Amino acid sequence: MEEDYVKIIDMKATPILLEAETVKLPTGQLYPAGGTCLVEIKTDTGLTGIGESDAGGPWGEAFIAVKAFIENAFKPLILGEDPTNYRSLWDKIHDYSWYVDTGIGMSALSGVDMALLDLAGKSEGVPACKVLGGCYRNRVRPYASHPFITPASYEEGIKDAVTQIEKGFTAVKMSFTKFPNFGENLNEDIKYVKKVRDAIGYDIDLMISDFAPPRPVSKAISMARRLEEFDLIFWEECLPRGDVEAYCQLSAAVDLPIEAGEEMTNQMLRYFIFRRAVDVINPDVTHIGGLSEAKKLADLATAMGIKTYPHQFSSAVSMAANVHLVASMPDGDLCEYRTSYPDASMDELLLKPLKFDKGYIEVPNSPGLGIELNKEVVEKIMWKG
Repeated sequence: MEEDYVKIIDMKATPILLEAETVKLPTGQLYPAGGTCLVEIKTDTGLTGIGESDAGGPWGEAFIAVKAFIENAFKPLILGEDPTNYRSLWDKIHDYSWYVDTGIGMSALSGVDMALLDLAGKSEGVPACKVLGGCYRNRVRPYASHPFITPASYEEGIKDAVTQIEKGFTAVKMSFTKFPNFGENLNEDIKYVKKVRDAIGYDIDLMISDFAPPRPVSKAISMARRLEEFDLIFWEECLPRGDVEAYCQLSAAVDLPIEAGEEMTNQMLRYFIFRRAVDVINPDVTHIGGLSEAKKLADLATAMGIKTYPHQFSSAVSMAANVHLVASMPDGDLCEYRTSYPDASMDELLLKPLKFDKGYIEVPNSPGLGIELNKEVVEKIMWKG
């Protein structure tokens, strides 16, 4: 008897560049803006699932590796399979090789998982948030991930933060990546944070992003205590990445919420959750293990009293995935929205853009992620190296 289920017949990965390939800093240094890798899985019924794998870092090496994992290693494993079995397929791919637990391997699996979950929703005729367990809300609140490349000065940075608020954002994150050594001249840095807070007011939620510097815990504690007066939602990546013991000490010593997790894969981030090393996690669906794995970690974090504010610094595909993730969380609130530079992968990639209105993004109610790719834009920004 012929098996009666949707079958996967093909899968491909398409690396795309951000429109601003490089940005020249005042030092003369060219900063690579990064890239990402779209994933498409086709079925015998004509349905196509869309996903995204993080492919940041050195251009060629990352793209080649992600594409090779997806098309050469993972594709043969899922051909003929039913995409609605997305979790069992996640395990099948994960068990294929221990290399999947590394950064590039997990990024590749993330995009496949996202596309499978999109297909599961399309096959069942329901939005992805319902596949994840149910939608708690029909809109989510994004925060403007403030420019860390373009401003030439603190003053320009403050001005642009105000511009994002004028566009309708009710929360903004200021980054110190462009202005490193935050805390080396703490009195001056605190004055800057105060200027930001004064400019946007206390009705707007404010966050600070650092760059995981090699600072001692004692210094981070003294800095956090100075920052507490500004009513921050969180201080992000303020200690070396992966140093769970240091984060435990910091979180236990201060009232300021501490956030970490964007660069971690699932194996590392779960230890941060188990240890209550942070108050907020920010998993990235493009390399944490995908949308379904991010949901597992978010549920675990909720059980441990930890908030989840998903990281997003890729294309509109991962933005849509994050919207569904937050909609499926009982304590869902904020998710990141990249506003750092104009880019076709955010502004033009979808045939029907995500709807932003009065500080919120509507959760797409079409099946799956509720998005379609604009093929002309994909062709325009495709990496052809």
